[in-house]
Amino acid sequence: MVQLKRSFRSYMNIRLEKVARTAKEAADKVYRREFGLDIQHLRILTIVVETPGQPVNWVVQESNLDRTLVSRLITNLAKRGLIERILSKEDARQFLLQATPAGDKLAEQADIIGDTMNEDMLKVLTEQELQILDRCLAKLAEWKPRVEHLDENARPDD
Repeated sequence: MVQLKRSFRSYMNIRLEKVARTAKEAADKVYRREFGLDIQHLRILTIVVETPGQPVNWVVQESNLDRTLVSRLITNLAKRGLIERILSKEDARQFLLQATPAGDKLAEQADIIGDTMNEDMLKVLTEQELQILDRCLAKLAEWKPRVEHLDENARPDD
């Protein structure tokens, strides 16, 4: 195992968060300028475009965002005429989401910009590094924390 200097900056979650924050801030700037929407709005819109007819709960889970935030984003997107809520035929208590033609068009334009930004970020890696990173991220995405099995020596003294 790679030994890193003992510092909060050495924790993998901190390092991944820093990369994600840098990418998000750059994307937010571009998306706000081009579309008047931030990356979170576009994440929800893209999910709805790619998987129309899903309930709000599904979109919340897929987006990895807070339920209250997703509800607010959906309301904003609906007010802008980019998505619409449709009452479920199977469950009248549930709304299903679908993009409007304007939402489809905006998502398509945002995807072009997103692809360009993604390519820009990844061009610092070689093809081999990119393949390794992809495999590593796939493994980490499947990881389930097992904190209940901490060794007694790893616990702080009282």
